[in-house]
Amino acid sequence: MTILIIEDEPASANRLMRLIQTIDPETRFCGIFDSVDESVSWLRKNQPPDLIFMDIQLADGLSFDIFPQVEVSSPVIFITAFDEYALEAFHVNSIDYLLKPVDKQSLERTFRKFSILESGFLNRQREKIQAMQIRNQSESGQYKSRFLVKQGKVSVSLLADQLAGAMVHKQVIFLVTTDGKRFLTDYTLDQLESLLNPKLFFRINRQLIIHHQAIRSIEPFFNSRQKLHLTPGFEGESIVSREKVADFKVWLEE
Repeated sequence: MTILIIEDEPASANRLMRLIQTIDPETRFCGIFDSVDESVSWLRKNQPPDLIFMDIQLADGLSFDIFPQVEVSSPVIFITAFDEYALEAFHVNSIDYLLKPVDKQSLERTFRKFSILESGFLNRQREKIQAMQIRNQSESGQYKSRFLVKQGKVSVSLLADQLAGAMVHKQVIFLVTTDGKRFLTDYTLDQLESLLNPKLFFRINRQLIIHHQAIRSIEPFFNSRQKLHLTPGFEGESIVSREKVADFKVWLEE
């Protein structure tokens, strides 16, 4: 982790560094600056650190004066001897507000909070990237040819040609193969619907996607729906939802 300290009291800055190092010895410090001008200059010329600790009252003003002058993309933890600035602190990038003298317990709590927020942010970023990749593949007509799936404690690569479909069972997503085996996958059913070739696969309801070759027979079902008898591996009844019946019939004849 990289940390920038903005603090105009050398003793406080050094104490903060020592406390941080007791919590995370691998922390790398980008520098210590005691003024608004020095901080703005450094932030303009360097890559943003993972985290910034800011005293509020600096040698040439308040640290809040930094934000109008330069983009601060790093999360900020404010440190001050006064609690009067708490509300203003949360109008910027603040994730916490610590009163001096900072103790190790408070600092550890702050790092736990930062870790949780960072983990959530990274997960959301991964989901956005994955969604963009899926959308790009779908729009370009390129569909996945293989999937990385879980088999016990290991992962294996499964060809799309081996799939009979995908299903939700007890809130878990499985890929079902033509030989009746089921494999855990991290993809949602919505994502799989975009990744699988729609000429071969059809989502018959909210819990089931099937390959046309997985259908053994079809029979009428209650309320204008249709009931499918599928190859082994699928769980429960396979009912084509009422709103999908017309599209399902068209798909079968393509």
